[in-house]
Amino acid sequence: MATISAHSFNNTPRRSYITLASFEDDFYSYNGVELGTVEGATSETCPKGRVLRENGRKLYPPADPETSGPYPGIVTYMVGVYDAVSFLNGFINPNYQIFTPLNTDKPTYVPNGHDSDSDSDWESDTNKGAPVFTRGDVLADGDANFGGTLHVEGNAHFVSNVDISGNLSVAGNSIVGNGGSAMVFMNYVDLSSNNVTINAGASGNISCSVANLNSNDLVLITGIGGLPAFINRSGTNNGCFLNGFTVSTGAVVFSITNTGSGSGIYNINHAKALCIRFSGSAVASVPLVVA
Repeated sequence: MATISAHSFNNTPRRSYITLASFEDDFYSYNGVELGTVEGATSETCPKGRVLRENGRKLYPPADPETSGPYPGIVTYMVGVYDAVSFLNGFINPNYQIFTPLNTDKPTYVPNGHDSDSDSDWESDTNKGAPVFTRGDVLADGDANFGGTLHVEGNAHFVSNVDISGNLSVAGNSIVGNGGSAMVFMNYVDLSSNNVTINAGASGNISCSVANLNSNDLVLITGIGGLPAFINRSGTNNGCFLNGFTVSTGAVVFSITNTGSGSGIYNINHAKALCIRFSGSAVASVPLVVA
C-alpha cells in the first residue's frame, strides 16, 4: 500500500500566497514563447483575499539580460500557482505588491487554517495571514488600508493616502503634512460653560475651557448625537444673537448679545470642538473669528 513518507512531504510545494487585490491582470499563462492571459481570469474569479498555492513550476529570467535564457519572454522570476476555489492555474510574480505569503510551513495540499473553535470549513479562509510585530519601521510606498481599528499611541504622520474603513483611534496627535506645513488634529472635546447673565441690549462672553489650546489654532464647532450645537437661555423677554467666537489660549469664547428687553442667563449646550493646529512656513496662523 502506498504511503506518504517524510521525504515526500518535505519535497512538496509549501508556499501559498494571499492576494491583496483582484489579480486577473497579474495572472499569466506561458506558451514557451511569451506570457499571456489565463482563460477565465476575471475580477470575479480572481478576487482580493484569494489563496494561491504553488504547484512547483518555475520560470527564470536569463542570467545575462542580453540573452534569451531558457524561458523566452521571461524577464523576472515567476512561480506557478493554482487557485483551489476557481481551479485556475498560471504564473505570478511572487514579489509583486499584491501578493504576500500566507504560510510557508505546510504543503500546499493541506487546507488553509481556521480558528480552532470555529466550525468553518477550509473554504471560509478564516485565517488570512500572520500578524506583524516589529520594533522597527514599516515602509510602504502605496496606500495603507485598515479594515479594523488602527491604534496609534504616538504621533501619526501621513504623507500619502490612508484609506480606513474602520475606526481610527489616536492617543497622540494625528499630523498630516505637505511640504513645509503640517495640520495637527489635537482634540475633539465637549464644550461646556458656566451660566452668564447678560442684561437687555448688552453683550457678554461665554468662555469654554479647552486644554492645550493656542490662540492661533483652528476650531470647528459641531453638535452632538445628530443634534445641533445651541446656546441655552433662561429668563423672560430676552433674546439671543451670536456675534461669533474667538479662540484664546486655553478657551473658546462665544460673544452673545441679548436682543430682548429683559435680562437673560446664557450657557453653551450640546456642542463639541474639533481643534486643529497648523505649523510650517507655508501656513499663516491667525485667530479664527466667525461673524
